[in-house]
Amino acid sequence: MAEYKLSSKIIAAGEALDKGAFTFKKALLLCFFADGLWFAANMVLGIVHLDSGFFSSCAYLGVVLFTAARTSKDELRRIFVWRTMPVHIWAALLIMFFGFVILSSEFFNLFLTVFPIPEGLFGGKRESLLAAIVLGAFFPGFTEETFFRGILLRRFCRVYSRRKALLFSAALFGIMHLNPWQAVNTFIVGLFLGWVYCRYKSIWPCIFLHAYHNVLANFMLYTEKPYGAIFMHPLWVNISGITLFGLGLLMLIVLYNHTETKQE
Repeated sequence: MAEYKLSSKIIAAGEALDKGAFTFKKALLLCFFADGLWFAANMVLGIVHLDSGFFSSCAYLGVVLFTAARTSKDELRRIFVWRTMPVHIWAALLIMFFGFVILSSEFFNLFLTVFPIPEGLFGGKRESLLAAIVLGAFFPGFTEETFFRGILLRRFCRVYSRRKALLFSAALFGIMHLNPWQAVNTFIVGLFLGWVYCRYKSIWPCIFLHAYHNVLANFMLYTEKPYGAIFMHPLWVNISGITLFGLGLLMLIVLYNHTETKQE
């Protein structure tokens, strides 16, 4: 009886997103609702012996699209609306994000010096590089951005200030990875991707940058350095990260001011 009431509340939260303010509590329930559906789908896949990474990723994609579609009639159209961005904006974002990845990686190394990852926690069978890129970069880039930026952040922005909306969506992005080590890095990345979404009102650059980040991370897994090993960057790498981040940010500011001047 208790389990039925809990599941009913979670489902009701998904159906009532357009009724009243979309609060952090509602968003948290929606996260558990989506994860619960994914868990159930994986159980079914396990029964029919299709619980591989590909089918599990497809199941999560289906769950995210189903969750988005049930929140409101035109939700998917609103999430995936295409807004044209000039090539130089994409280039500036890519340069800025590459510097950001370097700096966030070094911050993660500092975090590991205080809270090291228990040995063997992230062990397991290693997939081929192609499978790791497709399943560990492209699928998460699309599905997680659709859910955390397309659904959660977009609705948070209607209720909270931009700062609170960014913090709440990034916090849920970190929490739902379900371990403190990944949560730290995903929270930082979530802040950046949230800023991109709020600035350009488009999910597509977020999807691209998320996939790009995960491609870099998966390449790192195929080096001799195991995940969680502390490897502080040489000074020149950190300086390069600061330079690239600053250069990309400066390009965006200059391009924005140039656009504003032309419009006047």
